[in-house]
Amino acid sequence: MKEVSAMNESGKGLRTAITALCALSALVAVWQFYLFVQFRNATGGVDPEGGTQNLWLAVAATLVACATGAYVVFSAVTHDKEDVIHITS
Repeated sequence: MKEVSAMNESGKGLRTAITALCALSALVAVWQFYLFVQFRNATGGVDPEGGTQNLWLAVAATLVACATGAYVVFSAVTHDKEDVIHITS
C-alpha cells in the first residue's frame, strides 16, 4: 500500500508542477502579446509591423499553456482510476 500512496504523491507533485508551468506560460503569452501590440518604432509611434518576435513568443507560450492545460484536465479525469485498490483472493 505504501507503493501506491508514494506513486500518488509523486503524481500530485507532477500535476502541481505542470499546473504552475501552465499558469506561467499563460502569463508569458499575455505579456508578449501586449509587447507586440504596443511595439514602438524609433520615433515613438506605434509600429504595426514591428515586434514580430514578440508575436511568435506569444504564440509559442500559448501553445505550451494549451498543452499543459490539456494535460492537467485529462490527468484530473483519470485521477480516480489511479486510486482504486482491488481486493482479490
